[in-house]
Amino acid sequence: SREVLPELDLAALEWQPAHARAFRRAVKPSMVLALLLTGALAAAVGWWSLLVLPLAATWAIVTTRKYVDNLGWASTQHVMAFRSGWLLKRVTLAPVARIQAVTQLESPFDRRTTMARVRVDTAGAGDGSHRVDIPYLARETARALHRRLSAQAASTPFSTR
Repeated sequence: SREVLPELDLAALEWQPAHARAFRRAVKPSMVLALLLTGALAAAVGWWSLLVLPLAATWAIVTTRKYVDNLGWASTQHVMAFRSGWLLKRVTLAPVARIQAVTQLESPFDRRTTMARVRVDTAGAGDGSHRVDIPYLARETARALHRRLSAQAASTPFSTR
């Protein structure tokens, strides 16, 4: 990051966590997946394999907790930062000058829990790259972040460099 953004001090960023209820929101799909996979295993191998269900549920809870605990975002005048992952931690830095589009998204589940996500598209980002896609934000936080980043992107002069 020092080579690309020399003015940025990663240690000085004020990382913001996911919403306080993010774990509760995120663990439900993980539990459903654990239940479905265990049910499929039981249908294929035998009902005795349902003994795996407590292990699968525990794994879903632990991995979701780790995932949510490691989510974070930070924003400065010059950069938007996003971190995720617990086994493979990743940090993505999006220079504000390269932001092309900012989207605020809400699934029906997000609306029910008053949460939203903010997705930032930048010039030059590859298809397989780690994107700035921040889930589990309080709706008002997402709205304010969306407004600010959109205004910054709109006021950035176009450059062909």
